[in-house]
Amino acid sequence: MKSTTPAGGALAAQQYLKADLVDEMQLHLVPTLLGGGERLFDGVEALHALAMVKAVVAPDVIHLQFARK
Repeated sequence: MKSTTPAGGALAAQQYLKADLVDEMQLHLVPTLLGGGERLFDGVEALHALAMVKAVVAPDVIHLQFARK
């Protein structure tokens, strides 16, 4: 029987952010259109506790690092 509960991804990240359990986060943005999906930061107010500490721009990706203020 297939589970309908997601095992990770944006929903899991949102739960950790909402519970204020994230001290550091790294995002790797790739400008590729993939279609629909979960929005990572919808309804998440905990982002105010994080500050961007590093950004590295490469030809096909942008690496962002955030840490607790």
